Amino acid sequence: MRGNHTIQRNVFASDLGIIAKRDAGKELLVAVSDLRTTDPLGNVQLKVYNFQHQLVSKGTTSDAGIAMLALAGAPFLLVAQRGKQIDYLHLNESHACSLSMFDVDGQKTQKGGLKGFIYGERGV
Repeated sequence: MRGNHTIQRNVFASDLGIIAKRDAGKELLVAVSDLRTTDPLGNVQLKVYNFQHQLVSKGTTSDAGIAMLALAGAPFLLVAQRGKQIDYLHLNESHACSLSMFDVDGQKTQKGGLKGFIYGERGV
């Protein structure tokens, strides 16, 4: 290697498991659970930062381990903290799961609500 460049990676241990889903609007659904027991974790402090490390949302999970956060900007990093346990989740688009291998298509309804199709056995 040339100069003072070294390869490095952040390693930390936490029992917090985070799932985050963002809708087309300005809301982020966050679910936090205990990785050892899979139980939902309430009273987890959540903070969402943009790429410039400015706070764009914050909240606390309910007893069911769920929080719906209103976003005031593009999210980049989610920080979850409960006591001494801290966990991080990158929220930028490049870390999203690719759906290119799946047949996903749809239309937005004008009146809201939900439309669906059910594919049953034998044409039932």
